Amino acid sequence: MEFVGIDVGTMSCSASILDEAGGIKRCLEFANEESGWKTLTAGMNREAVMVMESGTAAFPIYDFLCKEGYKVVMANPSKIRAITDSKSKTDEKDSLVLAQLLRLGYIPRSYVPTAEIMRNRELLRACVDVGQEICRTKNRIHALLTKSGLRPQYKTSRDLFRAEKRIRWMKSLRFGDHRDAVLQSHLVHLGSLQREQDILKSEVARIGRDSSEVDLLMSIKGVDFYSALLILSEIGDVTRFRNSEALCSYASLVPRVRQSADVVSHDRITKQGPGTLRWVLDLVAQVVIRYDNPLRAYYRRLVRRKKKKSAALTAVSRKVLVMVYAMLTRKERCRWEDRHLTDVKIKMMRRACARKVFAG
Repeated sequence: MEFVGIDVGTMSCSASILDEAGGIKRCLEFANEESGWKTLTAGMNREAVMVMESGTAAFPIYDFLCKEGYKVVMANPSKIRAITDSKSKTDEKDSLVLAQLLRLGYIPRSYVPTAEIMRNRELLRACVDVGQEICRTKNRIHALLTKSGLRPQYKTSRDLFRAEKRIRWMKSLRFGDHRDAVLQSHLVHLGSLQREQDILKSEVARIGRDSSEVDLLMSIKGVDFYSALLILSEIGDVTRFRNSEALCSYASLVPRVRQSADVVSHDRITKQGPGTLRWVLDLVAQVVIRYDNPLRAYYRRLVRRKKKKSAALTAVSRKVLVMVYAMLTRKERCRWEDRHLTDVKIKMMRRACARKVFAG
């Protein structure tokens, strides 16, 4: 058997090939493209096991090697860094260390999603980025109007952008100086971002319409088709988690534990997992506690015990994730579902699917 460590770069890769005893058979560099990948596999034993660090540039070569029938291990970069970092660091040495760790069985593996989950993640994360940019642009407009003494005092900051007549008022507003260009630039940018969001959410709704798991999660108050699909894409294959505690650990909704002798301390959550998953769970938790349900009672109980509201909300987020795990593994709907509210969410999803967003 051969053990192959591959250090992947954007343009080129370095590989070290070891035999079963750990002896170096050969080292080579090749371009990170199909012709270079074929150079790596030329004359290689089909029983060879390969390892590379997870990263954006690693997925194309990973897919190629898997299709060729090789066993490929994707290493977790955050867990392997403490082992592989050294004062003398080159691509060839990194690939050699990876190969040695693979031979000894010390590689911390990284989960590799399916192609469908990867595409869904790209779509959902793009939608999140656009939504956050819309929020930043609205804040810039609010800041400009406030500095000019013209911002209306509405109950919420969103009200300024909800009514069409207020948007027309902003478009017709003239200061007579450079602020006109700044305001019009922000409004044009905002309109462009909102059209991008319509395109992305229409595609999200189309995917959610065909997913039975999205329908399950929408039975939770505070979860619509967008947040449901975002949760599913960030979790990936839920069966890879042995229990709900493992899923919470993956999402980093568990406290950091430090132990020395008899002293054990529990700190804040680790925040090592996918931040997008924690972000959407936090949004869901903020909506869930508005309704009469067990999670609202749990939140209020924590607040009465003098817990910070942010910490109590994080605890609710974890409860939501545990509930999501149970629903997905058991194929059960939320036990305190409001069916009328779920039907409204389904209608909104179908309306988003039917929305015409592409030109022509």
